Amino acid sequence: MTMAIEVLDRISRALELIAVSPGLGHRREDITQLRHVYFWHVGPTLIAYQRNAYHVEVLFIERGEKDWNAFADRES
Repeated sequence: MTMAIEVLDRISRALELIAVSPGLGHRREDITQLRHVYFWHVGPTLIAYQRNAYHVEVLFIERGEKDWNAFADRES
């Protein structure tokens, strides 16, 4: 299995896990102050998702070493 396929497989499994147990994630107030946005790491990859009583919505999948301070400044 190539590295890219392995990474996609790990992300796919993480998304399935988040769908079943959305409470597993954690908040990142350094990225967003929104209460219903949670984050889950898959190796160096960060998955951001929003959860409510009915579903989970993936907001982005991004490399964890991104400059999150610059990102947060743009969003505010």
